[in-house]
Amino acid sequence: MSRSSVKIIYNRYFQRLLLTVIFFLLFLSQQSHAQCNSIYDKIVSGYHSTMAVKTDGNIAYWGENMGQAQSHVYIPTNFSK
Repeated sequence: MSRSSVKIIYNRYFQRLLLTVIFFLLFLSQQSHAQCNSIYDKIVSGYHSTMAVKTDGNIAYWGENMGQAQSHVYIPTNFSK
């Protein structure tokens, strides 16, 4: 085998490998988006706490030291109007 034929074989191999990797990454990018219905429009996370705007316009909060007297809130709670 000559040196040029070896280069051609390697070039073809790496071209096919590169195309395979690109198609695999494109496939993964199509599968990686969220496919669920959420009740929240916008979510803002802080240090051990979260606030979110619900689709109905209410604002919910939960997290560490988010309740009265610095208590923890474990379930989303709406702000009272």
